[in-house]
Amino acid sequence: MQNPGSETENTIIETAGAILSDGTAIELVSPASGDTPQLLKWNGEKAVIAPQVEHAGKSFRPPSLPASIFRATRLPTGVVDFGTPEELMADTRCLFETHLGCSTGEAALLTAWSVSTWFSDLLPSPCTLFLHGFDMDQAIGLFRLLACTGRHPLLLTEITRPALASLMALRPTLLLNQPRMPSRLLDLVCAANYRGLVVPGSRGAVIDLVGSRAIFLGMDGASYTGRNQGLHVGVPPARRDFLPLDETAQRRTAEHFQPRLLMYRLLRSQEVRQSRFDVNGSTSQTSGLGRTLEACVPDSGEFRAQWLPLLQLQEQAALAERLCDPCAAVIEVMWPRLHANEKGVSTKELTEFTNTLLCTRGEHREYSCEEIGKKMQSLGLHRHRRGPGMVVVFDRDTSRRMHMLAGSFGVCKAVAGCPECEATQIIAQQEIVQGV
Repeated sequence: MQNPGSETENTIIETAGAILSDGTAIELVSPASGDTPQLLKWNGEKAVIAPQVEHAGKSFRPPSLPASIFRATRLPTGVVDFGTPEELMADTRCLFETHLGCSTGEAALLTAWSVSTWFSDLLPSPCTLFLHGFDMDQAIGLFRLLACTGRHPLLLTEITRPALASLMALRPTLLLNQPRMPSRLLDLVCAANYRGLVVPGSRGAVIDLVGSRAIFLGMDGASYTGRNQGLHVGVPPARRDFLPLDETAQRRTAEHFQPRLLMYRLLRSQEVRQSRFDVNGSTSQTSGLGRTLEACVPDSGEFRAQWLPLLQLQEQAALAERLCDPCAAVIEVMWPRLHANEKGVSTKELTEFTNTLLCTRGEHREYSCEEIGKKMQSLGLHRHRRGPGMVVVFDRDTSRRMHMLAGSFGVCKAVAGCPECEATQIIAQQEIVQGV
């Protein structure tokens, strides 16, 4: 599939939707009959729907995918006026409150995430939604609601890396019911979700896996709160007075929300595209999530006040967990020694100081030298044998690695006068501003 923004002339470009450089939008819409979707072309004032559309000497058509994929997703039939953005947000929030029984804050957070899926192609890193709980029926009920409000939603289970790659031509919002997702696949799904980052494919090709996804991890979901960047919502227990939507109600709900949310995307896309997502020197992951959501939803203080407190609570919980992470503690212990121009530190000394630091934070477990050594190995910090023990040598490669890890964990303040600290901050700011 060619890039819709390409300058190549007289070619047919397959696209699942794009905002072109001149502001023209091309979007997938549901066909009047059959399984093959059509394309909607929006010039800023009116919409034209056809099996194939022309623009700037190029022809665009829907991606060539199995009909079963299009049958499994929900697409808007066109565009519909949604009133004010605040009214659209309130309407969407009410959907989650009415049919899931969640609180106003949780419903607002789910609404903000749903809206963000309509801009996943414009965000530096689309938000991943982690769901955790013990009731799979409730999780499926939530996924069905998200399928009514998300862009190109696909509700899946037992996803694999090859299957994931085969679906990306749709640019779907993946709704993954996979409580026992292999850790390597989960890490890939999270690590690859940054604009400009691709992963190796077959026959020397590379694959773009960037997109919005919601993942139900069962009771294991809570364990990912501090490790992976994303939103975390607990699936509320089932209540008798909240009945799930049947298939007919789901279809009607999607027919109501999809055209309105598509219109919202068309009207706000340039504003989202021009957002800078400036870090302002912050290393907070949740702050980054907050800026991403704020770029996608209205500037209404009332709506923001509904979902932002939950995001802040999540940030506090993630920080508390991170402070007790032995890997983060290892970096914190070595940080002042590295900047004091010490030559290195022994694993034994590092273990003693790491255990002391963790103890001051309420961690009662003591780690052995062997365990800390394995943690360092997993962090890519190499040790060398010196006499009877092992030592981390503070050479240039170790310094670079530690500065990168400090930023990744969100620990350790930059040290004035340190070239590595200054370079790391500049790179981080440029990546977020440029959407890399």
